[in-house]
Amino acid sequence: MVQRMRMAKCQLTLASPEKKRAKDPNVPEGELRAIVADELKLHLSFVRELFKEEFAPIADRLGVLEEDVRLIRNNFDNMQAALRNAKKDTVEIEVVVNSLQEKLARIEDKSRQSNVRLVGLKEGVEGDDPLRFIQNHLPKWIPSLAGKVLEIERAHRIYSGERAKSTPRTFIFKMLRYQDRNVILNGARGVGQILHNGSPLLFFPDYSNQTASKRRSMALARKKLTQLGVTSFLLYPAVVKVTHRGKVSL
Repeated sequence: MVQRMRMAKCQLTLASPEKKRAKDPNVPEGELRAIVADELKLHLSFVRELFKEEFAPIADRLGVLEEDVRLIRNNFDNMQAALRNAKKDTVEIEVVVNSLQEKLARIEDKSRQSNVRLVGLKEGVEGDDPLRFIQNHLPKWIPSLAGKVLEIERAHRIYSGERAKSTPRTFIFKMLRYQDRNVILNGARGVGQILHNGSPLLFFPDYSNQTASKRRSMALARKKLTQLGVTSFLLYPAVVKVTHRGKVSL
């Protein structure tokens, strides 16, 4: 482009009024100015055409780039809309999954409602017949059970690889009737501390992992309530019932 401008400069040389007058001193000044104006217009017209010719490809390229930017913006808007829809779907799926987990937990809790978990019983004391061991010792641990016929379907230890070796595995036994489970738990609660060969024993209902986790999360709050002299109970699945000054709240 620079070369073409130089060529144009050589082709179109503007003549000043002084040079014209030097060649022909009789030329009027107004005519000289008109000649210069015509030459200037011609020169500007040539330069304008030259710029159009040189910058036309750039303008075309800018038009292409502008279209590309528009397409990118549209694609970005579409991606944002798809992302919003995906987030909405994720929230809805999460709600459904949580609902299904709650239902499964309730079903599992229902299947375990006759189970009793015994914590603290030393390893091996039950011998080769854990069911008979539990039947014989329940009335000794919980005197209110003496003379009652409690039918136990099965009894065994819960195997877990995460426990410390010094901690005995939890003992679990399943009662034939749900009412018998309640009798045992209520009787143990009434005794207070229960010992076997000097080891404290604790009796708990058996729940699914999800329900058990929720109930454990309430332990700290219940401990603080006890320290404040407030009586609390843990209802199913994990609702704290508080009794204070004759008022009951959940």
